[in-house]
Amino acid sequence: MPLVNLFALSRHTVVGMRSLRTSLVAGALVLSGVTVGCGDAVNQTCPAAVGVFLSSYKQIDGSCPVTFESQELAISKTDRGTVTTYEARLSDTVTTQVILKGCTIALHQTIDAKGQRSSDIAGDLQVHSDVELAGTLLRTVYRPDGSIDCHGVYDARFTRQDAAANAQ
Repeated sequence: MPLVNLFALSRHTVVGMRSLRTSLVAGALVLSGVTVGCGDAVNQTCPAAVGVFLSSYKQIDGSCPVTFESQELAISKTDRGTVTTYEARLSDTVTTQVILKGCTIALHQTIDAKGQRSSDIAGDLQVHSDVELAGTLLRTVYRPDGSIDCHGVYDARFTRQDAAANAQ
């Protein structure tokens, strides 16, 4: 392969190489955007999951107790992107982070008791209808010293509160 003396190249050739390099970088960025979820999934039309959703869990695997206290999930019609809410209760604080992207809701919910994390759940929920969300969540329970007590994988179903009341 012959060596090329870059100093001997004309200004036009160097500019052409920069343009090619810029085009290649721009093309790579566009392709990477498609592969990380910036494509059709974001532009999908999904039912509007708006309201207060009540959860129910069925354990799939893990060492945590089969049942645990269900938490509410509130989503407003203006919630787009990342939304974090804090609910201070008598004995603990619930922090919920919801990321809406296409027909998927990434959920991370943490419960802190007496200033220490006691448990959290995290995973992706699919919007099945305007009244139902479902997915798989990982639950982690912590000991008072902060070490992990147990893990559990759960099939999670969230039903909008007014729909749940009508079903009873």
